[in-house]
Amino acid sequence: MSRHARCFAILLALPLAACGAGRAAEEVPMLAPLVASGELPPLAERLPETPAVIASADRDAVYGGTLHMLDMDARAWSLNLLRQAGLLRYDQLGIGLEPDLAAGYRLSPDLRSLELTLRAGHKWSDGQPFTSDDIRFWWEAYANHPAFDPDPFYHFASGAMQLEVVDAQTVRFVFPEPYPVLLDRWGRALLATDGLRGPILPRHYLERFHADYNPEAKALAEAEGLDSWQALFEKHADASVGLDPERPSLWMWVAEASPDETLRLVRNPYFHQVDARGRQLPYIDRVEGRVVAEREALVAEAAAGGADFEGFYVGAIDLPLLAEPAAGHALRLAQSLETSLFTIHFNLNARDATLRELFGWHDFRQALSLAINRERIADQVFEGHARPSPALPLPQHAFYDPAWTEPLIRHDPEAASALLDALGLDTRDASGFRLNPDGARIELQMQMHNDGQQNRAICELVVEDWKIVGVLAQCRGTTVPQLMQWQVENKNQLPVWATSRTTRLLRTDPRWFGFTDPSQQWWAPDWTAWLASSGAQGERPPDAIAALAEQFQRWQALPYEAPEATQLAREYFGWFAENYPMIGTVGLQDQPLVLSERLQGLPEGELHWAADTNFYTPLLPAAWWLDPEPER
Repeated sequence: MSRHARCFAILLALPLAACGAGRAAEEVPMLAPLVASGELPPLAERLPETPAVIASADRDAVYGGTLHMLDMDARAWSLNLLRQAGLLRYDQLGIGLEPDLAAGYRLSPDLRSLELTLRAGHKWSDGQPFTSDDIRFWWEAYANHPAFDPDPFYHFASGAMQLEVVDAQTVRFVFPEPYPVLLDRWGRALLATDGLRGPILPRHYLERFHADYNPEAKALAEAEGLDSWQALFEKHADASVGLDPERPSLWMWVAEASPDETLRLVRNPYFHQVDARGRQLPYIDRVEGRVVAEREALVAEAAAGGADFEGFYVGAIDLPLLAEPAAGHALRLAQSLETSLFTIHFNLNARDATLRELFGWHDFRQALSLAINRERIADQVFEGHARPSPALPLPQHAFYDPAWTEPLIRHDPEAASALLDALGLDTRDASGFRLNPDGARIELQMQMHNDGQQNRAICELVVEDWKIVGVLAQCRGTTVPQLMQWQVENKNQLPVWATSRTTRLLRTDPRWFGFTDPSQQWWAPDWTAWLASSGAQGERPPDAIAALAEQFQRWQALPYEAPEATQLAREYFGWFAENYPMIGTVGLQDQPLVLSERLQGLPEGELHWAADTNFYTPLLPAAWWLDPEPER
């Protein structure tokens, strides 16, 4: 491999001199006066010994400017995700994994420990060292502290994780059982970064807010109007915009105090990423977020050119409005990784005995799937910007069998009617609707949240499709909290939710694909409650479901890339493809990204957009840059 090829390997941990023939890298213009005055050390002293190299960054990029964004509240969900950096990070499909804050990692042969190596010389945004002690502090002061709820991802029925600090740059996570899925979890920056979700907290700053380290912590809490030192600690440990602008961070832009309601971020002078020329990232100096509380107004603002980037609060259903953005802006389409935007889950544990019997029939579930005209949904609701798709993981997984797709998106109302007739549901009332074996009309209800317009539009088309085969259904919209409450109380019949956990992140957060959380398992809540509580709650599942849950656990206990894991996953998700516990409609939709023409540096080629990958992280926002022009 040539010297230049080596320099362009993405995120290869290289000393700065390796790609610059020994020349000192260019100083960030915004920071140069601070370096000259002695307020900041020079670049070489601010970077880790082996910074993370973003080789795809544009060699012609220039420093400076303010990125203008929109957000919907002062907690700045979008702006926080934009600037996060995690120990590891997923590629755009949420399948490939590479180091970021971490320099490297190693699983033990028995898969019961994970050794993590940090970057020597890495510093917090205030210049203090970032070391293994900050991970130990997260564990001892928060995640494993009796004053706080234990994090279920690090506590198991067989015992809690153990943390071993090997040296200043090396920590070892030791588990009571094989746990390679921690890597799958850490692929999303939100779950592997500086903050309450762990596993990093700035010890040097946060000790003052914790009663174990500061006896005055309770008094500090009272002074801030909080009722406990725990609330005080969680407030300052949370890295969100607006909570504590003095809090140091590892992210590319850090919060700064704002004199008004605008959310303001400024570059982190100690950020660990560089481009192939050794120039420190990010290129953009500042980010400003304007709060627009109503989604409809925010979409209109994006269409009118009110931001340099907006993709977080808009969706495929907004494309008619966004198709012709304001002057100086352009529309770029990414592809969502949601395989089904409107997934209908058959509650196999339904309280109503008649519905439970119907939903328990494989051919009934298959018939309702065959009755749905997905092409019509894609065309009428999304104007062709979504695709018929099953409610399964992404087809790019090595375990995905292409033969699964066609039967799960097939539209054949005649075959659907034949299946229903064969089940003995061939008697109809005067209106043409099918009757139950007990003579009552079959009446189904889809429960869904009212956020956005698309759920209602899709649901009404499904109701029409089912009417064609003689099944009466209605749509019941509600708020997300109410829908979740019905789920907890097992009052849903056909709950609707998007199939969004489709990358390898599903191995650690399976939701409807697993049996760990009954509040997220829409088609088998009582069986899941029994399995998750070792029989203390819920209803004992059939042997086939118990075996399925055990198979998922065996898959979790293997590295994602292992051939045996691929085979297990193919068998596991093959069960979903054959049994229709939930039916997908359309997904993999076009995701609009409204960009100002001055914004440069997004990756070339096809883009993907998903919560699983932290939305922004694989798009490398530290490498974005702005064409020089007067600030607006």
